Amino acid sequence: MKDLLAKLKSARSSGGEVKMPQFFKDLYSDLRDRHLLPLVAVLLVAIAAVPFLLKASDPDLSQTQAETSLPEAVPASARLEVVADVPTLRDYRDRLRELVAKDPFQQHFTAPQVEGAQLGGGSTTTTVPTYDAPPAPTPDLPPVTDIPTYTPPPAPAPSPAPTPSPPSGTGGSGGGSGNGQPAEVRVETKLVSYRITARLGKPGQVKVRRNISELTMLPNEKNPIAIFLGVSGNEKKALFLVSTEVTSVFGDAQCRFGDGQCQFIAVEPRFPVVFTYGPNDRKFQLSVNKIERVEQNADSRNSRDAGEPTRVGASASVD
Repeated sequence: MKDLLAKLKSARSSGGEVKMPQFFKDLYSDLRDRHLLPLVAVLLVAIAAVPFLLKASDPDLSQTQAETSLPEAVPASARLEVVADVPTLRDYRDRLRELVAKDPFQQHFTAPQVEGAQLGGGSTTTTVPTYDAPPAPTPDLPPVTDIPTYTPPPAPAPSPAPTPSPPSGTGGSGGGSGNGQPAEVRVETKLVSYRITARLGKPGQVKVRRNISELTMLPNEKNPIAIFLGVSGNEKKALFLVSTEVTSVFGDAQCRFGDGQCQFIAVEPRFPVVFTYGPNDRKFQLSVNKIERVEQNADSRNSRDAGEPTRVGASASVD
């Protein structure tokens, strides 16, 4: 700093121009480029004015105001007292002395003493007055006569069990009823199945197909659209399992299973059903004409090869 002042004095004395140091030139250029010169001017003015403002705002304190006066007389309640720490004040026995009477394990009252109430006491007795209620009036009833007795009739004797009569053609040496042996009972087991007659094919080009047995794929095994499973409980409707390729079913068929797509239907004779299947929405029509019941003996399952006739009963049919 001293060197800077000496340089300024030498420059003035020599009559030359005063050159500002490069540091101040750079500082001035930075402030000017960043538009901070007004802010710097305001800060310089504020720094110079702060002492004057503080001096003007200080109040003049007089000697009387600076001195704090204490009241001459202080009340006794406002004074502080130092109390000695006495150990007996914190004794729990003194603090809980009033709660001793509430101890649930001690008896706090005495029962009244009644004269003559103790065993072995005096002969004093207490007489309790009693009240005898008058007898209830009895109604006048007629004299009791002889009461008739009921004797149940004797139980009928059990009748003897009837003797079964032998079937015709089993007498003589065949061990009929004359020898005291029971008649021979023959049990036959029959197998019951169902078959249908239906019209199959495209709509308008249906053909009659007979003797369609259970578990038959319709129209054929290569393209199974529906499978005949059997009949309903009343033997009036044919049950079919619908293929997953079927997208929709039209007709009066009753859907037994399936929410979005019907998978199990019951078809009644005389009502045609149309199935839509495949990517090209192909059509297949099915109409049941007749439902037949087939009975076959279990011992002769190969009766067709042996030549034994088969009993067939038609339960529902359509001409």
